[in-house]
Amino acid sequence: PAYVDLPAPPGVSFPANCLAASTRSVLQCESKGLQAGREAVTLVLTRAATLEGAEMRDVQVTAFNPASTNPDEWNRWLASGRADAEGPPIGWGYSKNIYGVAPMAASLEYPPTAGDVTMILSIQVTYRALSEILSAGTEGYMELRYRGNSAEVLGRRLQSSVEPTTSTAESVLLRCDLGDPEEDSWRLLGQNRYVRGGGWGVLDMPDGVTLSMESCNEPGDSSVTFLIQGIESGIISLTVEAKLDAGSAALALGNLSADENVVARWDISLKDEKGNVVDMFPGLEAGIWWGKRRFALHPHPIFWEEYAMAGTDLLMKVSLDRLVAGEAFTSLMPEMFCLNAPTKFNPGADAGAGFTIESAKEQSSERTLGESLKLLPTGWLWAARVAQVQKSRFCIETDTNNMSSAAPGTVFGFSVLVSLPAGLNNWPADIIWRLDLCESSECMTGASSGNSSEALKVSFPLLGFKEGESYPGWVPDEFDHADRRWLPLLPEIVSAGLLGVLLVHCSM
Repeated sequence: PAYVDLPAPPGVSFPANCLAASTRSVLQCESKGLQAGREAVTLVLTRAATLEGAEMRDVQVTAFNPASTNPDEWNRWLASGRADAEGPPIGWGYSKNIYGVAPMAASLEYPPTAGDVTMILSIQVTYRALSEILSAGTEGYMELRYRGNSAEVLGRRLQSSVEPTTSTAESVLLRCDLGDPEEDSWRLLGQNRYVRGGGWGVLDMPDGVTLSMESCNEPGDSSVTFLIQGIESGIISLTVEAKLDAGSAALALGNLSADENVVARWDISLKDEKGNVVDMFPGLEAGIWWGKRRFALHPHPIFWEEYAMAGTDLLMKVSLDRLVAGEAFTSLMPEMFCLNAPTKFNPGADAGAGFTIESAKEQSSERTLGESLKLLPTGWLWAARVAQVQKSRFCIETDTNNMSSAAPGTVFGFSVLVSLPAGLNNWPADIIWRLDLCESSECMTGASSGNSSEALKVSFPLLGFKEGESYPGWVPDEFDHADRRWLPLLPEIVSAGLLGVLLVHCSM
Protein backbone atom coordinates (compact mmCIF):
# COMPACT_ATOMS: atom_id res chain seq x y z
CA PRO A 1 0.00 0.00 0.00
CA ALA A 2 0.90 3.67 -0.42
CA TYR A 3 -1.36 4.82 2.43
CA VAL A 4 -2.07 3.26 5.82
CA ASP A 5 -5.11 4.35 7.85
CA LEU A 6 -4.70 3.94 11.61
CA PRO A 7 -7.95 4.19 13.64
CA ALA A 8 -7.18 4.36 17.37
CA PRO A 9 -9.05 2.64 20.20
CA PRO A 10 -12.03 4.67 21.50
CA GLY A 11 -10.93 7.73 23.48
CA VAL A 12 -7.34 7.77 22.15
CA SER A 13 -6.36 10.92 20.17
CA PHE A 14 -3.40 12.18 18.15
CA PRO A 15 -1.32 15.39 18.11
CA ALA A 16 -1.02 17.53 14.96
CA ASN A 17 2.06 15.59 13.91
CA CYS A 18 1.66 12.00 15.05
CA LEU A 19 5.14 10.81 14.04
CA ALA A 20 7.28 10.24 17.14
CA ALA A 21 10.50 10.28 15.06
CA SER A 22 11.52 10.74 11.45
CA THR A 23 11.63 7.58 9.38
CA ARG A 24 12.53 6.65 5.82
CA SER A 25 9.26 4.78 5.40
CA VAL A 26 6.67 7.53 6.16
CA LEU A 27 6.49 10.95 4.47
CA GLN A 28 3.86 12.46 6.76
CA CYS A 29 1.01 11.81 9.16
CA GLU A 30 -2.39 13.31 8.25
CA SER A 31 -5.52 13.58 10.38
CA LYS A 32 -8.32 11.39 9.07
CA GLY A 33 -10.98 12.64 11.49
CA LEU A 34 -13.43 10.25 13.12
CA GLN A 35 -14.07 6.80 11.68
CA ALA A 36 -16.95 4.98 13.39
CA GLY A 37 -16.36 6.97 16.56
CA ARG A 38 -12.58 6.46 16.53
CA GLU A 39 -10.02 9.15 15.80
CA ALA A 40 -7.78 8.10 12.92
CA VAL A 41 -4.70 9.24 11.02
CA THR A 42 -3.29 8.33 7.64
CA LEU A 43 0.37 7.48 7.17
CA VAL A 44 1.63 8.48 3.71
CA LEU A 45 4.37 6.03 2.80
CA THR A 46 7.57 6.66 0.88
CA ARG A 47 8.27 4.82 -2.33
CA ALA A 48 10.82 2.68 -0.49
CA ALA A 49 8.20 1.59 2.05
CA THR A 50 5.69 0.88 -0.70
CA LEU A 51 8.14 -1.46 -2.38
CA GLU A 52 9.61 -2.89 0.83
CA GLY A 53 6.77 -3.45 3.29
CA ALA A 54 9.14 -4.66 6.02
CA GLU A 55 10.31 -1.07 6.58
CA MET A 56 6.95 -0.26 8.21
CA ARG A 57 8.15 -2.07 11.33
CA ASP A 58 10.22 0.97 12.30
CA VAL A 59 7.36 3.48 12.46
CA GLN A 60 6.58 5.07 15.85
CA VAL A 61 3.39 7.07 16.33
CA THR A 62 2.55 9.46 19.17
CA ALA A 63 -0.92 9.27 20.72
CA PHE A 64 -2.69 10.79 23.73
CA ASN A 65 -4.31 8.35 26.14
CA PRO A 66 -7.61 9.21 27.83
CA ALA A 67 -7.96 9.12 31.63
CA SER A 68 -9.28 5.58 31.18
CA THR A 69 -10.75 3.33 28.52
CA ASN A 70 -14.10 1.59 28.78
CA PRO A 71 -13.31 -2.13 29.19
CA ASP A 72 -16.62 -2.98 27.49
CA GLU A 73 -15.40 -1.41 24.23
CA TRP A 74 -13.38 -3.22 21.58
CA ASN A 75 -10.10 -1.56 22.56
CA ARG A 76 -7.73 -2.58 19.79
CA TRP A 77 -5.69 -0.75 17.19
CA LEU A 78 -6.84 -1.11 13.57
CA ALA A 79 -4.90 -0.64 10.35
CA SER A 80 -5.92 -0.72 6.70
CA GLY A 81 -3.89 -0.14 3.56
CA ARG A 82 -4.87 1.66 0.34
CA ALA A 83 -3.11 1.83 -3.03
CA ASP A 84 -4.13 5.48 -3.60
CA ALA A 85 -5.50 8.40 -1.58
CA GLU A 86 -9.19 7.79 -2.29
CA GLY A 87 -9.15 4.11 -3.12
CA PRO A 88 -10.74 1.23 -1.23
CA PRO A 89 -8.81 -0.84 1.34
CA ILE A 90 -6.61 -3.56 -0.13
CA GLY A 91 -5.73 -5.11 3.22
CA TRP A 92 -6.43 -4.67 6.92
CA GLY A 93 -5.61 -6.01 10.36
CA TYR A 94 -5.91 -5.35 14.09
CA SER A 95 -3.71 -5.70 17.17
CA LYS A 96 -3.87 -9.02 19.00
CA ASN A 97 -3.57 -7.39 22.42
CA ILE A 98 -6.28 -5.23 23.94
CA TYR A 99 -5.22 -1.61 24.54
CA GLY A 100 -6.52 -0.67 27.98
CA VAL A 101 -5.88 2.50 29.99
CA ALA A 102 -6.61 2.66 33.72
CA PRO A 103 -6.24 5.56 36.17
CA MET A 104 -4.91 3.40 39.04
CA ALA A 105 -1.82 1.21 39.09
CA ALA A 106 -2.88 -2.27 40.22
CA SER A 107 -2.04 -5.92 39.61
CA LEU A 108 -3.62 -9.29 40.32
CA GLU A 109 -1.63 -12.52 40.14
CA TYR A 110 -3.08 -16.02 40.45
CA PRO A 111 -2.60 -19.42 38.81
CA PRO A 112 -5.10 -19.74 35.92
CA THR A 113 -6.47 -23.08 37.04
CA ALA A 114 -9.63 -24.15 38.85
CA GLY A 115 -9.55 -25.01 42.53
CA ASP A 116 -8.34 -23.36 45.73
CA VAL A 117 -5.75 -20.71 44.91
CA THR A 118 -3.87 -17.87 46.58
CA MET A 119 -4.13 -14.54 44.74
CA ILE A 120 -1.70 -11.64 45.11
CA LEU A 121 -3.40 -8.24 44.89
CA SER A 122 -1.43 -4.97 44.79
CA ILE A 123 -2.55 -1.36 44.38
CA GLN A 124 -0.82 2.01 44.56
CA VAL A 125 -2.44 4.73 46.65
CA THR A 126 -1.39 8.03 45.06
CA TYR A 127 -1.09 11.38 46.83
CA ARG A 128 -4.13 12.59 44.87
CA ALA A 129 -6.24 9.60 45.94
CA LEU A 130 -5.08 9.98 49.55
CA SER A 131 -6.07 13.67 49.53
CA GLU A 132 -9.57 12.88 48.23
CA ILE A 133 -10.08 10.08 50.77
CA LEU A 134 -8.98 12.26 53.70
CA SER A 135 -11.19 15.13 52.55
CA ALA A 136 -14.19 12.83 53.00
CA GLY A 137 -13.14 11.24 56.30
CA THR A 138 -10.36 9.23 57.93
CA GLU A 139 -10.81 5.77 56.36
CA GLY A 140 -10.80 4.25 52.91
CA TYR A 141 -12.03 1.06 51.25
CA MET A 142 -10.51 -1.26 48.65
CA GLU A 143 -12.71 -3.59 46.61
CA LEU A 144 -11.85 -6.54 44.36
CA ARG A 145 -14.70 -7.77 42.16
CA TYR A 146 -14.90 -10.37 39.39
CA ARG A 147 -16.40 -8.67 36.32
CA GLY A 148 -16.77 -11.63 33.95
CA ASN A 149 -14.96 -12.79 30.83
CA SER A 150 -14.22 -10.83 27.67
CA ALA A 151 -16.11 -13.26 25.44
CA GLU A 152 -19.37 -12.26 27.13
CA VAL A 153 -18.78 -8.61 26.24
CA LEU A 154 -17.91 -9.38 22.63
CA GLY A 155 -20.95 -11.63 22.20
CA ARG A 156 -19.01 -14.86 21.59
CA ARG A 157 -20.93 -17.41 23.62
CA LEU A 158 -21.47 -21.12 23.37
CA GLN A 159 -24.83 -20.33 21.78
CA SER A 160 -25.11 -16.66 20.79
CA SER A 161 -28.84 -16.52 21.51
CA VAL A 162 -28.64 -18.14 24.93
CA GLU A 163 -27.29 -16.46 28.07
CA PRO A 164 -25.21 -18.85 30.22
CA THR A 165 -26.83 -19.56 33.58
CA THR A 166 -25.08 -19.36 36.93
CA SER A 167 -24.68 -23.14 37.03
CA THR A 168 -22.93 -23.34 33.65
CA ALA A 169 -20.69 -20.26 33.73
CA GLU A 170 -17.31 -19.87 35.39
CA SER A 171 -17.48 -18.56 38.95
CA VAL A 172 -15.32 -16.97 41.64
CA LEU A 173 -15.59 -17.36 45.40
CA LEU A 174 -13.34 -14.93 47.24
CA ARG A 175 -13.06 -16.36 50.74
CA CYS A 176 -14.35 -13.39 52.74
CA ASP A 177 -16.21 -15.98 54.86
CA LEU A 178 -12.86 -16.97 56.45
CA GLY A 179 -12.43 -13.57 58.13
CA ASP A 180 -9.27 -11.70 59.08
CA PRO A 181 -6.02 -13.59 59.76
CA GLU A 182 -4.96 -14.18 63.36
CA GLU A 183 -1.44 -14.75 64.64
CA ASP A 184 -0.43 -18.44 64.51
CA SER A 185 -3.87 -19.55 63.28
CA TRP A 186 -4.15 -22.50 60.86
CA ARG A 187 -6.98 -24.20 59.00
CA LEU A 188 -7.04 -27.98 58.46
CA LEU A 189 -7.87 -29.05 54.90
CA GLY A 190 -7.58 -32.78 55.63
CA GLN A 191 -4.90 -35.48 55.59
CA ASN A 192 -2.40 -33.42 57.57
CA ARG A 193 -2.69 -30.49 55.17
CA TYR A 194 -2.90 -27.06 56.80
CA VAL A 195 -3.20 -23.54 55.43
CA ARG A 196 -2.95 -20.27 57.29
CA GLY A 197 -6.14 -19.05 58.88
CA GLY A 198 -8.14 -16.17 57.46
CA GLY A 199 -9.15 -15.21 53.95
CA TRP A 200 -6.20 -12.90 53.30
CA GLY A 201 -2.72 -11.94 54.49
CA VAL A 202 -0.45 -8.89 54.49
CA LEU A 203 2.54 -8.75 52.15
CA ASP A 204 3.46 -5.06 52.06
CA MET A 205 1.87 -1.87 53.45
CA PRO A 206 2.99 1.63 54.48
CA ASP A 207 3.79 2.03 58.18
CA GLY A 208 0.74 2.61 60.35
CA VAL A 209 -1.77 1.22 57.82
CA THR A 210 -4.11 -1.59 58.93
CA LEU A 211 -6.59 -3.63 56.90
CA SER A 212 -9.70 -5.56 57.87
CA MET A 213 -11.96 -7.54 55.57
CA GLU A 214 -15.73 -7.22 55.47
CA SER A 215 -17.05 -10.70 56.20
CA CYS A 216 -19.52 -12.63 54.06
CA ASN A 217 -21.44 -15.89 54.27
CA GLU A 218 -19.90 -19.27 53.44
CA PRO A 219 -18.60 -20.28 50.90
CA GLY A 220 -17.55 -16.76 49.79
CA ASP A 221 -18.54 -14.10 47.25
CA SER A 222 -17.50 -12.77 43.84
CA SER A 223 -16.33 -9.53 45.48
CA VAL A 224 -14.46 -8.65 48.64
CA THR A 225 -14.05 -5.27 50.40
CA PHE A 226 -11.27 -4.20 52.78
CA LEU A 227 -11.46 -1.34 55.29
CA ILE A 228 -8.23 0.69 55.26
CA GLN A 229 -7.44 2.54 58.49
CA GLY A 230 -4.55 4.96 58.91
CA ILE A 231 -4.36 5.15 55.12
CA GLU A 232 -1.16 6.55 53.58
CA SER A 233 0.19 6.85 50.05
CA GLY A 234 2.24 3.93 48.80
CA ILE A 235 1.89 0.27 47.82
CA ILE A 236 -0.64 -2.04 49.47
CA SER A 237 0.01 -5.68 48.67
CA LEU A 238 -1.80 -8.69 50.12
CA THR A 239 -2.82 -12.28 49.49
CA VAL A 240 -6.48 -13.19 48.93
CA GLU A 241 -7.75 -16.77 49.20
CA ALA A 242 -10.17 -17.84 46.46
CA LYS A 243 -11.90 -20.83 44.92
CA LEU A 244 -12.18 -20.77 41.13
CA ASP A 245 -14.79 -22.95 39.42
CA ALA A 246 -15.52 -23.65 35.75
CA GLY A 247 -18.99 -24.42 34.42
CA SER A 248 -19.82 -26.38 31.30
CA ALA A 249 -20.70 -23.32 29.19
CA ALA A 250 -17.48 -21.60 30.15
CA LEU A 251 -15.43 -24.60 29.04
CA ALA A 252 -16.18 -23.93 25.37
CA LEU A 253 -14.99 -20.33 25.75
CA GLY A 254 -11.75 -21.60 27.24
CA ASN A 255 -11.19 -23.79 24.19
CA LEU A 256 -11.45 -20.97 21.65
CA SER A 257 -8.41 -20.35 19.48
CA ALA A 258 -5.65 -18.02 20.63
CA ASP A 259 -6.93 -15.32 18.24
CA GLU A 260 -10.09 -14.99 20.31
CA ASN A 261 -7.98 -13.80 23.27
CA VAL A 262 -10.57 -14.70 25.93
CA VAL A 263 -9.54 -13.32 29.32
CA ALA A 264 -10.97 -13.02 32.81
CA ARG A 265 -11.72 -9.43 33.87
CA TRP A 266 -11.63 -7.83 37.31
CA ASP A 267 -12.56 -4.45 38.77
CA ILE A 268 -10.26 -3.05 41.48
CA SER A 269 -11.43 0.15 43.15
CA LEU A 270 -10.35 2.50 45.93
CA LYS A 271 -13.18 4.37 47.71
CA ASP A 272 -13.60 6.99 50.41
CA GLU A 273 -15.61 6.21 53.53
CA LYS A 274 -18.79 7.54 51.86
CA GLY A 275 -18.50 4.93 49.12
CA ASN A 276 -17.35 7.29 46.35
CA VAL A 277 -14.85 5.79 43.90
CA VAL A 278 -11.58 7.72 44.19
CA ASP A 279 -9.40 5.53 41.97
CA MET A 280 -10.07 2.41 39.92
CA PHE A 281 -8.66 -0.17 37.53
CA PRO A 282 -11.76 -1.31 35.61
CA GLY A 283 -11.61 -4.51 33.62
CA LEU A 284 -8.12 -5.64 34.64
CA GLU A 285 -7.35 -8.66 32.47
CA ALA A 286 -5.96 -11.94 33.78
CA GLY A 287 -5.80 -15.60 32.83
CA ILE A 288 -8.83 -17.87 32.50
CA TRP A 289 -9.14 -20.97 34.67
CA TRP A 290 -11.56 -22.93 32.49
CA GLY A 291 -11.14 -24.87 29.26
CA LYS A 292 -9.47 -28.21 28.65
CA ARG A 293 -5.89 -27.03 28.21
CA ARG A 294 -4.97 -27.37 31.88
CA PHE A 295 -2.52 -29.51 33.84
CA ALA A 296 -3.94 -32.52 35.66
CA LEU A 297 -2.11 -31.58 38.88
CA HIS A 298 -2.88 -29.19 41.73
CA PRO A 299 -0.40 -28.49 44.55
CA HIS A 300 -0.95 -29.04 48.27
CA PRO A 301 0.19 -26.44 50.81
CA ILE A 302 3.97 -26.50 51.40
CA PHE A 303 5.06 -28.82 54.24
CA TRP A 304 8.31 -28.40 56.16
CA GLU A 305 10.02 -30.38 58.88
CA GLU A 306 11.93 -28.82 61.77
CA TYR A 307 11.63 -25.33 63.20
CA ALA A 308 12.56 -22.54 60.75
CA MET A 309 15.45 -21.26 62.85
CA ALA A 310 17.99 -18.80 61.40
CA GLY A 311 21.26 -20.46 60.41
CA THR A 312 19.88 -24.02 60.14
CA ASP A 313 18.60 -26.35 57.41
CA LEU A 314 15.11 -27.72 57.06
CA LEU A 315 13.44 -30.28 54.84
CA MET A 316 10.65 -28.89 52.63
CA LYS A 317 8.13 -31.16 50.91
CA VAL A 318 6.22 -30.23 47.73
CA SER A 319 3.28 -32.43 46.76
CA LEU A 320 0.52 -32.34 44.13
CA ASP A 321 -2.75 -34.20 43.57
CA ARG A 322 -3.43 -36.03 40.32
CA LEU A 323 -6.82 -34.65 39.22
CA VAL A 324 -9.64 -36.47 37.47
CA ALA A 325 -9.40 -36.07 33.68
CA GLY A 326 -12.61 -34.67 32.27
CA GLU A 327 -14.24 -31.48 31.08
CA ALA A 328 -12.08 -29.11 33.10
CA PHE A 329 -8.81 -31.05 32.95
CA THR A 330 -7.04 -33.38 30.58
CA SER A 331 -4.24 -35.80 31.37
CA LEU A 332 -1.65 -33.14 30.42
CA MET A 333 1.41 -33.46 32.66
CA PRO A 334 4.16 -30.86 33.14
CA GLU A 335 7.56 -31.66 31.72
CA MET A 336 9.23 -29.64 34.45
CA PHE A 337 8.61 -28.46 38.03
CA CYS A 338 10.48 -25.40 39.30
CA LEU A 339 10.38 -24.36 42.96
CA ASN A 340 11.26 -20.70 43.56
CA ALA A 341 12.08 -19.27 46.98
CA PRO A 342 10.96 -15.72 47.93
CA THR A 343 13.24 -13.10 46.37
CA LYS A 344 11.99 -9.81 47.80
CA PHE A 345 14.22 -8.35 50.54
CA ASN A 346 14.17 -5.38 52.88
CA PRO A 347 16.80 -2.62 52.63
CA GLY A 348 20.11 -3.64 54.20
CA ALA A 349 20.11 -7.23 52.94
CA ASP A 350 23.44 -8.61 51.70
CA ALA A 351 24.08 -9.43 48.04
CA GLY A 352 23.86 -13.16 48.79
CA ALA A 353 20.69 -12.90 50.89
CA GLY A 354 17.93 -15.47 50.74
CA PHE A 355 17.32 -19.21 51.02
CA THR A 356 19.46 -21.84 49.28
CA ILE A 357 17.68 -24.89 47.79
CA GLU A 358 19.28 -28.26 47.03
CA SER A 359 18.32 -31.94 46.87
CA ALA A 360 17.08 -33.45 50.11
CA LYS A 361 20.06 -35.83 50.00
CA GLU A 362 23.10 -35.79 47.77
CA GLN A 363 22.79 -38.25 44.89
CA SER A 364 25.53 -40.86 44.66
CA SER A 365 26.24 -44.31 43.28
CA GLU A 366 24.62 -45.74 46.41
CA ARG A 367 21.61 -43.41 46.35
CA THR A 368 19.08 -43.22 43.51
CA LEU A 369 17.39 -40.05 42.26
CA GLY A 370 14.20 -41.19 43.94
CA GLU A 371 16.00 -41.51 47.27
CA SER A 372 17.81 -38.20 46.78
CA LEU A 373 14.54 -36.32 46.24
CA LYS A 374 12.44 -38.56 48.53
CA LEU A 375 9.96 -38.98 45.69
CA LEU A 376 6.30 -39.82 46.33
CA PRO A 377 4.83 -42.32 45.69
CA THR A 378 7.78 -44.22 47.14
CA GLY A 379 9.49 -46.33 44.48
CA TRP A 380 7.80 -44.52 41.57
CA LEU A 381 10.61 -42.85 39.57
CA TRP A 382 8.54 -40.18 37.78
CA ALA A 383 11.43 -37.65 37.93
CA ALA A 384 13.99 -37.88 35.11
CA ARG A 385 16.70 -35.61 36.52
CA VAL A 386 17.45 -32.49 38.53
CA ALA A 387 17.59 -30.05 35.61
CA GLN A 388 18.43 -26.69 37.11
CA VAL A 389 19.79 -25.67 40.49
CA GLN A 390 20.35 -22.03 41.41
CA LYS A 391 20.53 -20.47 44.85
CA SER A 392 16.78 -19.87 45.14
CA ARG A 393 15.44 -21.96 42.22
CA PHE A 394 15.28 -25.74 41.92
CA CYS A 395 13.92 -27.50 38.82
CA ILE A 396 13.08 -31.15 38.18
CA GLU A 397 12.52 -32.60 34.71
CA THR A 398 9.77 -35.23 34.71
CA ASP A 399 8.93 -38.38 32.80
CA THR A 400 5.48 -37.34 31.54
CA ASN A 401 4.63 -40.75 30.10
CA ASN A 402 5.33 -42.32 33.46
CA MET A 403 3.17 -39.76 35.29
CA SER A 404 0.22 -39.91 32.88
CA SER A 405 -0.61 -43.46 33.92
CA ALA A 406 -1.32 -42.37 37.50
CA ALA A 407 -4.82 -42.88 38.83
CA PRO A 408 -6.84 -39.87 40.06
CA GLY A 409 -5.97 -39.05 43.65
CA THR A 410 -2.34 -40.10 43.31
CA VAL A 411 -0.05 -37.75 45.22
CA PHE A 412 3.22 -36.86 43.52
CA GLY A 413 5.85 -35.25 45.74
CA PHE A 414 9.50 -34.40 46.17
CA SER A 415 11.64 -32.95 48.98
CA VAL A 416 14.41 -30.36 49.02
CA LEU A 417 16.82 -29.14 51.67
CA VAL A 418 16.52 -25.40 52.38
CA SER A 419 19.40 -23.56 54.06
CA LEU A 420 18.25 -20.55 56.11
CA PRO A 421 20.54 -17.50 56.48
CA ALA A 422 21.89 -16.76 59.95
CA GLY A 423 21.09 -13.03 59.87
CA LEU A 424 17.41 -12.12 59.84
CA ASN A 425 18.19 -9.06 57.70
CA ASN A 426 19.00 -11.58 54.94
CA TRP A 427 15.61 -13.28 55.18
CA PRO A 428 13.07 -12.49 52.46
CA ALA A 429 10.52 -9.76 53.15
CA ASP A 430 7.57 -12.10 52.47
CA ILE A 431 6.76 -15.82 52.59
CA ILE A 432 5.59 -16.27 48.98
CA TRP A 433 7.14 -19.29 47.27
CA ARG A 434 6.22 -20.11 43.68
CA LEU A 435 5.85 -23.50 42.07
CA ASP A 436 6.04 -23.40 38.25
CA LEU A 437 4.47 -26.20 36.20
CA CYS A 438 5.73 -26.11 32.63
CA GLU A 439 4.69 -28.05 29.54
CA SER A 440 8.18 -27.58 28.09
CA SER A 441 11.55 -28.32 29.68
CA GLU A 442 12.45 -24.68 28.93
CA CYS A 443 10.72 -23.40 32.06
CA MET A 444 11.62 -19.73 31.99
CA THR A 445 10.64 -17.19 34.64
CA GLY A 446 7.30 -15.39 34.35
CA ALA A 447 3.73 -16.69 34.25
CA SER A 448 1.53 -17.63 31.33
CA SER A 449 -2.22 -17.39 31.12
CA GLY A 450 -2.37 -20.81 29.51
CA ASN A 451 -4.71 -19.51 26.81
CA SER A 452 -2.39 -19.49 23.81
CA SER A 453 -0.65 -21.78 21.38
CA GLU A 454 2.63 -21.32 23.26
CA ALA A 455 3.94 -23.88 25.73
CA LEU A 456 1.71 -23.85 28.80
CA LYS A 457 3.12 -22.59 32.08
CA VAL A 458 1.24 -22.14 35.36
CA SER A 459 2.81 -20.51 38.42
CA PHE A 460 1.28 -21.25 41.84
CA PRO A 461 1.97 -18.82 44.72
CA LEU A 462 2.38 -20.92 47.89
CA LEU A 463 2.68 -19.64 51.45
CA GLY A 464 5.87 -20.71 53.24
CA PHE A 465 7.25 -20.31 56.75
CA LYS A 466 8.11 -17.44 59.07
CA GLU A 467 11.26 -17.35 61.19
CA GLY A 468 11.03 -19.71 64.16
CA GLU A 469 7.84 -21.35 62.89
CA SER A 470 7.03 -25.04 62.62
CA TYR A 471 4.39 -26.63 60.42
CA PRO A 472 1.34 -27.56 62.54
CA GLY A 473 1.29 -31.08 61.11
CA TRP A 474 4.94 -31.81 61.91
CA VAL A 475 5.80 -33.82 65.01
CA PRO A 476 9.49 -34.46 65.93
CA ASP A 477 9.94 -38.22 65.94
CA GLU A 478 13.73 -38.64 66.15
CA PHE A 479 16.50 -37.21 68.30
CA ASP A 480 18.28 -35.53 65.38
CA HIS A 481 15.04 -33.80 64.35
CA ALA A 482 14.37 -32.45 67.83
CA ASP A 483 18.02 -31.53 68.27
CA ARG A 484 18.18 -29.16 65.28
CA ARG A 485 15.92 -26.53 66.87
CA TRP A 486 18.59 -25.99 69.54
CA LEU A 487 21.60 -25.64 67.23
CA PRO A 488 21.57 -21.81 67.02
CA LEU A 489 21.44 -21.68 70.85
CA LEU A 490 24.38 -24.01 71.57
CA PRO A 491 27.05 -21.29 71.99
CA GLU A 492 24.93 -19.51 74.59
CA ILE A 493 24.07 -22.78 76.31
CA VAL A 494 27.71 -23.88 76.47
CA SER A 495 28.82 -20.53 77.88
CA ALA A 496 26.16 -20.83 80.57
CA GLY A 497 27.43 -24.29 81.51
CA LEU A 498 24.08 -25.92 80.69
CA LEU A 499 25.03 -28.26 77.82
CA GLY A 500 24.95 -31.38 79.96
CA VAL A 501 21.45 -30.53 81.20
CA LEU A 502 20.23 -30.04 77.64
CA LEU A 503 21.63 -33.36 76.38
CA VAL A 504 20.05 -35.27 79.26
CA HIS A 505 16.70 -33.58 78.56
CA CYS A 506 16.78 -34.34 74.82
CA SER A 507 17.75 -38.00 75.23
CA MET A 508 14.88 -38.84 77.49
